Amino acid sequence: MTQLAGGEYFGKVAGRTDIPDAALTCLQHTSGRRLPRHTHERAYYALLLSGGYRETALMASVESVPATLVFHPPSTTHSDEVAPHGGAFFIIELGDSWLGRNRHGLVRERPELVGDALALYRAHRSGVVPDLEAEERLWSLAGDDTRNETGVPAWLVRVVERLHDEPAEPHTVAALAAEANVHPVHLSRTFRARFGKTAGEYLHRLRVAIVTRELARGQALSDVAYAAGFADQSHMTRVCRAMTGATPGQLQRMLLE
Repeated sequence: MTQLAGGEYFGKVAGRTDIPDAALTCLQHTSGRRLPRHTHERAYYALLLSGGYRETALMASVESVPATLVFHPPSTTHSDEVAPHGGAFFIIELGDSWLGRNRHGLVRERPELVGDALALYRAHRSGVVPDLEAEERLWSLAGDDTRNETGVPAWLVRVVERLHDEPAEPHTVAALAAEANVHPVHLSRTFRARFGKTAGEYLHRLRVAIVTRELARGQALSDVAYAAGFADQSHMTRVCRAMTGATPGQLQRMLLE
């Protein structure tokens, strides 16, 4: 089995930005290929920018389309297949100092963090990655995933799963709390304490993932806003700019280049 050290990947490296104990890398596969079973020494996120990709780890498969973000814990063994027309990736590699409790777990999609990954990609492309912004985004990416942990209230896991399953629905704290059988104030306080953001802010992150996926497919902005659950295109624009530093139009041009 192939062992890949930090900074080593299959495919062609098209650009790299080094950050203390982390790295941002653009990676290209110009044609389809089946990669051998291998493991990466360091943890990393892979944001698929174009093309298609399937990977298998621990008998589970993840199918990636453009704007899919997948987390890989350190030393995870997997095998991969690049779609016939190839694929372009943005890789965010994290050293041990960033990971905290997130050193273990499964290869899994993380849609709630797509906005942070896109913000880092946009900064990498510009050639200037501000230290403070990079640090904030990396800490967000390095955070734990409640659904992978023990010791987290079962009701909180159910709330998070509900948001992930139905991100475009008009959720309210009162309705989520009633379903979880907790008081709305308790839900709000526990959610913010666990994630560092409100349930509404978390939901906006999931909706930005829908936006970027639809934009990568070339969909019209007005249709994207409705599909993602935003009240209108203006609301979508405000949230996307806050999450990624770019408007939906700018994101679409970046993803379709």
